[in-house]
Amino acid sequence: MKTARLSRALLLTAALSGATLTLSHCAAPLILAGSAVGIGYYLGSERRDTDTIAEDSTAEQQMIEAMRDAGIDVNRVTVKVYNHKMLLIGRLPSEDQVARLTQLARNIPYVTKVYNRVRVGAPLPESQVTEDGLLAAKVKAALVAEKGLNSASLHFEVYDGTVYLMGLVTQEEARKAIAAVSGVKGVRKVIDAMDRL
Repeated sequence: MKTARLSRALLLTAALSGATLTLSHCAAPLILAGSAVGIGYYLGSERRDTDTIAEDSTAEQQMIEAMRDAGIDVNRVTVKVYNHKMLLIGRLPSEDQVARLTQLARNIPYVTKVYNRVRVGAPLPESQVTEDGLLAAKVKAALVAEKGLNSASLHFEVYDGTVYLMGLVTQEEARKAIAAVSGVKGVRKVIDAMDRL
C-alpha cells in the first residue's frame, strides 16, 4: 500500500514538473514521441486537476510504449493527451499502421476520445520542420496578444502548417483562440480539439 502511494506521488510530481516547465510563456517547443515534428505550447493557467494531469501523462507514455511494442516508429508520431483526449499527428508508411494507432489508443487507460490525424506518407522534409517551428512562434505570439486568453488553459501543436488546439476553455475563449490562430499568416488549417467549460 505504501509503495503504491509512493509510486503515485512520484508520478504526480513528475507530471507537475513537466506541466510547470511548459506553462511558461517563454517555454521551449514541447516535442513528444521522439523527433515527430509536432511543436506545442501551453499558455495561461492550468485548469486540469492534479489527477487528470498525472493520468494524461501516464496515457502518453503508455501509448508510446504500445507503439514501440507494435513495431510502429515512435519518431514519426507525436502523441499528446489533454483532459483524457488523445491527439496523434504525423506520417506513417502504411494504412495498416495508421489504423492500428487508433486501436492501440482505445486500449490506453484514461483515454476517452482519440483524434488520429496521422496520414500515410514520408516524414516531413527539414524545410517544413523549420517552417513549422517559425509558425509555432507566430501562433504563440498571436495567442499571447489576444485579450481574454491569459487565464485559459490552452495548448497547441503545429504540424505541416496545421494548428491543433487543445485545452479547457469557455465558448468565448475558444472563439477568440480560433480567430487569432486563423489570422496568422502561413496557417493552412486550424483543428479545434478544445473542451468547453
